[in-house]
Amino acid sequence: MTVDTETTDRTRTPHSAERPDEGRSGVDNAGKSYAAPIRAFDTLDVPEPGTAVAVKEIVAEDDYLSGHYPHLTIYPGVFTIETVQQAARAALAAGGIDAMLTDVTSVRFTGTLVPGDTMTTTLTIGTPDDDGSLVVKARCHRQDGRNCARITLRLRTREAQLR
Repeated sequence: MTVDTETTDRTRTPHSAERPDEGRSGVDNAGKSYAAPIRAFDTLDVPEPGTAVAVKEIVAEDDYLSGHYPHLTIYPGVFTIETVQQAARAALAAGGIDAMLTDVTSVRFTGTLVPGDTMTTTLTIGTPDDDGSLVVKARCHRQDGRNCARITLRLRTREAQLR
């Protein structure tokens, strides 16, 4: 299964339940302001349960890149983590599992991403254990084959969170 975020209804992104006006900055019902969430991957391929491949084009015109080091624009590491988290949640959702991030277990950045780069993220997604938590391991690399990050996250199914 391939998910293309250009054609996907943005109201179905993982954040839609949390923010009623998805896709726009604004103020929520409690009076707290928020920014529109980033789209952290462009395409997602889920060849089989437990694996996924996400691709993100690093584009200079993306709002979040301006000012992230004025003389050397780089893709922020926190957005690399967000790519893994969004891709894992979307892959799980394709299999009928709704999960939320609970822990960033480990992160190692090993290379930079700059405008014009393409980041490919390969995810290995574990199955939920008895308490509903699962581990996601990801390797991110640039189009030249160089690694740029290794990330391990822990997610927990929403069903388990409601118990």
